[in-house]
Amino acid sequence: MGTIRKERLELFSDGVFAIILTLLVLDLKVPESVGLAGLRAALPGLIVHAGAFFVIGMAWITHHQFLEHVERIGSNMLGYNLLTLFWITLVPYGARIAAEQPHDGLGAAIMVASTTMSIASAILMALFGDFQSVVHEPIMQSFRKRRAALFLTYITLGAVTIVLCFVSPWFGYAFLSLGALALFTPPPTVVHARLLATDVS
Repeated sequence: MGTIRKERLELFSDGVFAIILTLLVLDLKVPESVGLAGLRAALPGLIVHAGAFFVIGMAWITHHQFLEHVERIGSNMLGYNLLTLFWITLVPYGARIAAEQPHDGLGAAIMVASTTMSIASAILMALFGDFQSVVHEPIMQSFRKRRAALFLTYITLGAVTIVLCFVSPWFGYAFLSLGALALFTPPPTVVHARLLATDVS
């Protein structure tokens, strides 16, 4: 299978994330009232917008960390990458529903399903994608197992949360906040460097 330039995949993916964020802000509606009354009317939409922006941002960080440690990619990575990005494009749709109907669970359920399926697609890309990376080195075997267990737990929890969203949307919002873990999880390149340093010492 032929190889392609990783930079082209990164540029395309970053462009998609930028468009998604643009569509997100375009869904914000100008309130009919002014002053504090207008602020109260706009507040649900602003809160949902901030949450959705955070969710998409965490997805971008995770996507960036994945491509950072990839050294060579094959052409089948294009399909897996498209599938991963497709699910993220549905987040603004869920956010719009949540902003207009904040007490209904449909919007939260769509956002939870979008992020869950995006992670599932990323796992498929990691398992079956044609790429070379430091994660394939024997020294990273334990890291791969831990990361796989973490992602599978996330997907399972996401599937349960989709149902719970129709009990209360707050289950969905709480689940989406788990994306903050991406800020505290060291990327594979950092883990690899630490393991090499430990092995040498």
